Amino acid sequence: MVFPHIIFTDLDGSLLELESYNHTIAEEKVTELSRQGIPIIFCSSKTFAEQRYYQKFYNLSAPMIIENGAAVAIPQSYHPYFNNLPHTFIDDHLLFSFAEGSQFILENIDRIRKKLDLKLFGYNDLTLSEISSITQLSEMELTRTTQRLFSETLLVGDFTSPNFKKMRQLLFEVNLQCTPGSKFYTITGISSNKGKAINWLTHHYKQITSSQFSTIGIGDSFNDLSMLTEVDRPFLVQKPDKTWADIDIPMSAKIEKIGPFGWNEIIEHHVGFS
Repeated sequence: MVFPHIIFTDLDGSLLELESYNHTIAEEKVTELSRQGIPIIFCSSKTFAEQRYYQKFYNLSAPMIIENGAAVAIPQSYHPYFNNLPHTFIDDHLLFSFAEGSQFILENIDRIRKKLDLKLFGYNDLTLSEISSITQLSEMELTRTTQRLFSETLLVGDFTSPNFKKMRQLLFEVNLQCTPGSKFYTITGISSNKGKAINWLTHHYKQITSSQFSTIGIGDSFNDLSMLTEVDRPFLVQKPDKTWADIDIPMSAKIEKIGPFGWNEIIEHHVGFS
């Protein structure tokens, strides 16, 4: 494997349009990068099933960092080196997990929610119809998004109340974190971290290539901070209201275009592929 860059990208609000999940806007740039052998690695809160769906659309076969860095999934045929590392399996992929499973997370959410009398509801609490009305996802999309192995996403509740702040602290005391994303809050193990997963994967990439490469990160929200901190060249695209997430990042890395339009701008004018 020889390549000059590895691109780590968030999905919702970055590669995908935030409200409609339109995944065609950056399709041409993704195809061009893929033709040149540049690894494009999804690094998102999305599940394995969701990320695999978008990989198939873009005709990609690369590692994926799933559920906010809780695990890395790598195709079995990707490179024999990875088969020698301790792993489990998910479909036709090797799974390298770093965090607590969803059952532990759900049990603690329920315990703390009852203790604080908080009305908060996630995927596990709602019917597919209720989730669909909130997320505007189709039944097929919901089938993919509810297949969570290492996380739970809170969709409904008062996220401004003092007790929600207390809940986040109590979760932290049992090694769980509640992180705001582009739309919702996601609860994962403290060891779930996009930056740590990138560091792990980058380390192993260095074992299988003799070439020098740079790492590029593209995100749009606070949830991407650990990813953008870890890569050599971070980029932050705008939200739909044309503002940026409040992240301490060099001004030169802030792209004055929204979501996937900013993604295209980065590839064309900053990465060097037109």
